[in-house]
Amino acid sequence: MLRLHEFSVTPQSYAKTTLSSDAELGRLLGLILDSPEEVIFDYDTLWREVILFSPEDDAARRLTSLLEQSGCEAGTPMHGLLGAEVPTRPAEGISKRTYLRNKQVHTAEVAVSLEPCPAGSGLQVEAGEGLYAPVLAHGVRRAGRLGPCAHLPVTDARVTVRCASAGETAPALADLHAAATLAATRAFQGAGIELVRFSPERVVVEQPQVFPDMENSAADTFANLQEVFAYPVDALAEEEKTQLGSFVAYLLSLLFGHQLDERMRRQPKRPPDALRRILAHLAAETTRLGTADGRAGAELVIELLGIWTREWSNPAQVVAAATEPVMALVAAPDPLEEEEEDEEEDSGC
Repeated sequence: MLRLHEFSVTPQSYAKTTLSSDAELGRLLGLILDSPEEVIFDYDTLWREVILFSPEDDAARRLTSLLEQSGCEAGTPMHGLLGAEVPTRPAEGISKRTYLRNKQVHTAEVAVSLEPCPAGSGLQVEAGEGLYAPVLAHGVRRAGRLGPCAHLPVTDARVTVRCASAGETAPALADLHAAATLAATRAFQGAGIELVRFSPERVVVEQPQVFPDMENSAADTFANLQEVFAYPVDALAEEEKTQLGSFVAYLLSLLFGHQLDERMRRQPKRPPDALRRILAHLAAETTRLGTADGRAGAELVIELLGIWTREWSNPAQVVAAATEPVMALVAAPDPLEEEEEDEEEDSGC
């Protein structure tokens, strides 16, 4: 069983390789889907990259074995040990971002505070109860999942959004999200980050190895989709709803592929035959989780997912067959920052 990497759980080792064709990638992922064992993976269907994670120091051996079983020809996987990034002192981060969009100036300003927490606390995010709290929390968690030092997730920290504001000329979703991401990143950078490994014991690594993240990580994309479930869709103005729909469509295009129309807009595209089975399972799991969630954001994701996959998949059939989760939506390159940025400056709230 294939399970997408969860950033809140840090494996001990990883191994990464690149497949030469869609057929090879499809065979490898199909083998994992049919395996009785749980295999923690991340992959990029565009560049045919795969990363296997292991709770032991054996990721390279496990990936090599799977490649041999699937008949895929790949070189020796890149591999290494993993850990997490842990802050050692309190810190603050502030970001003010200014955009020119539709010939109007838009601004967003966010300030956050960070406090180190005891070992095992994870990353705690407090964004208040306002309308845009889920958007701000999403930005902070996204920065934590990327990690400021070695691209490993930040843990054992509490990040509090102290204040956030956006200009009167909405939309504010992209602006606030981007500002929260940058403010949190700056807080992490000032928090005396240490890279630690947890097995066999928690030790500090003095010269960290940077984790080889992927351009179109399936795990990152699922993380973003799950965050959208909590977005205040019902309370958004029409322009913001349109903007959020474009964001979700962007995420779906990363997972299922896209083509450009005459106006250079992303449109659904039939994926390669070899990848259709794995992508149908992705669609089914997204639908299952969104249906169970039931919030307006989840309904928006399901609706757009149906549009994106209707030409080649029948999600209802797949969901009926999937009585147990096939993949986990996991809790980050961020499509919300796709908007044009004209200038950026620091400022207090």
